[in-house]
Amino acid sequence: MGTIHLLPEIVANKIAAGEVVENPASVVKELVENALDAQATKIEVTIQTGGIQLIRVVDNGTGINADDIVLTIKRYATSKITAVEDLDQIATFGFRGEALPSISAVSRFKIISRTPETDTGTELTVTGGVIGEPAPAATAPGTTIEVRDLFFNTPARRKFLRSDRYERSLIADTVTALALAHHDVAFVLKDGGQEVINFPRTTQWLERMKQLFGNEYDNLLPVEEKRGDFHIMGVVSKPSLHRVNKTRQFFFVNNRYVKYPRLAFALEEAYHGYLLPGRHPYAALFIHTQPHAVDVNVHPQKQIVKIAGEKTLQELCYSLVRESLDALFPAHQRGTPVQQPPAPYRANRPLADKTPLNLPHTAAPSISVPSTPTEELFAAAVAQKSASEQTSFQTELLLVHDKPFAITRILGQVQASYIVCETTGGFILIDQHAAHERIVFEELKTGIETQSPAQQMLLFPVVLDLSHEENTVMETALPAIEKYGFSISSLGNTSYSIQAYPTIFRKEHIKDIVMAVIDQFQQESQRKSFNDQLETVAAIMACKSRSIKAHEQLTEVDMLTLISRLARCNDPYHCSHGRPTMVSFDQHEIEKRFGRKE
Repeated sequence: MGTIHLLPEIVANKIAAGEVVENPASVVKELVENALDAQATKIEVTIQTGGIQLIRVVDNGTGINADDIVLTIKRYATSKITAVEDLDQIATFGFRGEALPSISAVSRFKIISRTPETDTGTELTVTGGVIGEPAPAATAPGTTIEVRDLFFNTPARRKFLRSDRYERSLIADTVTALALAHHDVAFVLKDGGQEVINFPRTTQWLERMKQLFGNEYDNLLPVEEKRGDFHIMGVVSKPSLHRVNKTRQFFFVNNRYVKYPRLAFALEEAYHGYLLPGRHPYAALFIHTQPHAVDVNVHPQKQIVKIAGEKTLQELCYSLVRESLDALFPAHQRGTPVQQPPAPYRANRPLADKTPLNLPHTAAPSISVPSTPTEELFAAAVAQKSASEQTSFQTELLLVHDKPFAITRILGQVQASYIVCETTGGFILIDQHAAHERIVFEELKTGIETQSPAQQMLLFPVVLDLSHEENTVMETALPAIEKYGFSISSLGNTSYSIQAYPTIFRKEHIKDIVMAVIDQFQQESQRKSFNDQLETVAAIMACKSRSIKAHEQLTEVDMLTLISRLARCNDPYHCSHGRPTMVSFDQHEIEKRFGRKE
């Protein structure tokens, strides 16, 4: 007897489900695309426990005949292609005939459908691939599909799913992407009884952009151009609007939402010189071309496509976005933001003499040092003192603590990033950004330990419009963020209002600071509670505070005050990420390098 045999259909469907059904979001994608192919103008998705317990998709499309309803859950059954030649002219989303058989093989599945021409619908249930008998059902025209207990019969697949909140965020992002491509269709997503998404039908695609991006829409640029067989249109962000991840980038090919790394690379290259490294623009770009030029059959979930003439498409995307950005700014304003001319060497006068200054801690003067040193504030403070008092003022600033810096004078800056200080035994280089990061980090921790972080109320609250995945993180992160002095309230859906912020930060940076916390934790596994990572939150906030950065010119008073505040820290030698704040060079090492000593 031979060893090769045909697999039973139920086993084959379970294997196929491993390719088509990755998670609840992939189920939603397949069902919503079927509804779009059925010419639905309203699609409502309801989920429970991140889609694991329930996914229900209701549409008002053309429906399915009673005679065809059993065929919908048979492999390779489709109404969208009839011959091999049709594969060159794919104009629908689902066509392979694998989605419903695969989904029904790993869930408790029900389909109810009715065509407009009939008075009664038909209901069919499938449990783990076992098909029941069709039965009449009272229902409105259109189709309703329920998927319950996903992966109930494949526990090995189910254990790889992540938290309910995370799976819900993936579903929300999937519905959002599909809604972007179909502004003439109303989309609703409900999680239990809570409405997560509600996009009404619109007559213009830009209206759908406004529905999605909300207050951020004013910082978007509409773009459009045709070249050869390609027509590309959509919106991209102005350089003032960006993120540390790519969650606000959407690419569509013939209205199909896809992952397109080559196009993403062209987009990022177009922003070279306009965005700092590690920051990414917003974009929703729609590419239209001839159906025969697109191969959508290279991925089981059709998330990746191949396009004839990809090089031309990349060049078109780059030039379109780049020219739109260049039109915003005169030529003399362009350039890489992080590249600034190096600071010239400045020899500052000595503080007093070269005697080490080591006043005891109890001798610290009572000086009110602003939390965010700016040249204007400190210059005003110094200007109030007479010439004879300025030296005393500088000395007091430097000697608030008996930390063993042993600095005798400040020599200046190197590359507008490092402060050079002479000591009794050599010299030290202080990384001004790392030093200020440590200062802010410890002041944040002090505020939370005393349970009284100083706050500044906002006359006009700052609004945050988050993606659904970011909103999932925000719901958990909010208590930790507020412990440091932020007051943030929900505006409904995925919008929040910042009403107060810690005085240690500058007002113009508070949105970036909150987003940095969300973005950082969004990249992690989310296996830990935010409440257990308060120190991590403080480190992120300190890093993103932007009060003093590399390549920033500092006055003499700025440098003095920074060193003074650093000396007060419990650990003045490391930033919040563990990098050194200073590097020392002793006299022996200097003489050895110059060959004076062995």
